[in-house]
Amino acid sequence: MSIAWDTLPPVDPAPSPGQGPACGTSAWHSRLVQPVVWLLWLGFWLSLAVWGPANVDLTHSHGLTLSPELQAQLRQLPEPVEVTVIAPTRARTVAEQTFQIAAGRMRDLVDRCRFENPRLSLRWLDPEVDVAARQLAAEVPQLVVPGVVVRTTAGSRVHCETLQLGQLATLATGPHQATLFDFLGEQALVGALQRLRGTRQAPLVCVLTGHGELSLDDDDETSLLGLGRFARVLRQQGCDVRPLDLAATGRVPSEARLVIVAGPQAAPAPLEAEALQTYWNLGGRGLVLLEQNPSPTGSRPLEELLAGFGVRVQDDRLVTTGYTGVVEFASPVLPARGEHRLQRLLPAVPLVVRDARSVRQQVGLDPLPYEFIPLWVSHPAPRAWGETDLASPQAEYDPAHDLPGPVSVACAVERRVGAQSEPLLAVLGDSELLSNRALSGDRGTATTAGVSTLVHWLVDREVAESAIPPQRLVPARVTSSPRELQRVVWGTALVLLAGCAVLGFTTWLQARN
Repeated sequence: MSIAWDTLPPVDPAPSPGQGPACGTSAWHSRLVQPVVWLLWLGFWLSLAVWGPANVDLTHSHGLTLSPELQAQLRQLPEPVEVTVIAPTRARTVAEQTFQIAAGRMRDLVDRCRFENPRLSLRWLDPEVDVAARQLAAEVPQLVVPGVVVRTTAGSRVHCETLQLGQLATLATGPHQATLFDFLGEQALVGALQRLRGTRQAPLVCVLTGHGELSLDDDDETSLLGLGRFARVLRQQGCDVRPLDLAATGRVPSEARLVIVAGPQAAPAPLEAEALQTYWNLGGRGLVLLEQNPSPTGSRPLEELLAGFGVRVQDDRLVTTGYTGVVEFASPVLPARGEHRLQRLLPAVPLVVRDARSVRQQVGLDPLPYEFIPLWVSHPAPRAWGETDLASPQAEYDPAHDLPGPVSVACAVERRVGAQSEPLLAVLGDSELLSNRALSGDRGTATTAGVSTLVHWLVDREVAESAIPPQRLVPARVTSSPRELQRVVWGTALVLLAGCAVLGFTTWLQARN
């Protein structure tokens, strides 16, 4: 009988001694490896989701990366720093809405700062609900709500800095009337941390004496001749405030950062005015508060000195008529509108001045190397004007002789140095604006905040915050009809359903195979 060998089934080789069936081992490995791989893959993406947003900046302009200046300040924080945002929960005005946007960006900025140094904390208070907000506003006289307070405790002393809307954000009009929002919170936070840490020597602020100026030693809250309350605010902000008698010293100290001339009742001597001129020509800064015509007939060296720096002081007083037509010498003045950085920093609240003199830009045949910046202006004529007839008890608007409103009662002056400019002077037409009684009244908080902004501009211009570029936020507007929005919603839903169906069908095919 013959056998067809090619039709016999193949015979598996016998396994070697000690070797079991391979199919059970491979199945066990596949069942173990697959869940482990999936767990590792899931853990990788979860770790990336937690760690990535705080450490990886994928934006085109690297807007989420802290600047080197802020990182340096955070690494050197010796004590915990608390950032408190005081703002109403429901915004009722455009300014409050803008502040809420800036405060939200500030909250994100502090959250990123906490990864660098957890000593920085944030607190959000509503002045209409939280008692702590009202207590903090009473403790910090220069705070204007809404605002931000940055404070720390060194030993038994509490140091604080305030940030207003103008320091946190600016609004501008871009192409096609689009509103451009520039967030400046990082610059403001760097400057506040620098002042809190005292990385720079306390700036020396000298207050001129000897001519009947507001007194540094007068702390009476009802006094119209005292400057003690404002001096206390300056000391809280880290300034070294000292009196200056030019008749005794003959010159301004070279280390002085700012000289305040607070409403002299008598005109300074020519040699004293020359000493001030020399100091300002050599790069010094000045804050001048004018008195109502201290020397109407004699020499006027202070007015002549200011004219040399581009400021013309008028022989008038600001007059405003109320809604009933009654003439009032207590006049409200509004922040001047403009594109200058200082004008944007001023709090958007009105001040009240009494018998204020107007200041204008000095115009001559030869242009002066100074830039005139109006700060606070009155209402337009005929409601407000500069009354030139000071002898008459009845003020009446005369277009032929009086200065028509809007009248500027405060200005700043910058010195041009090539293509750059630096602060030089700030001139206020009312000396009583900084008296103890004025700062203790209802408008005292707004006045303190506005003049404190001027002092910061004069003293702290060259802090490292100027090297940090602003973060621009351009709001996007989607304009479409309700029918188009409905199509977008239904289209998105159909796409999601189709994607789920394709994914389910694919999974079913793989399971079947």
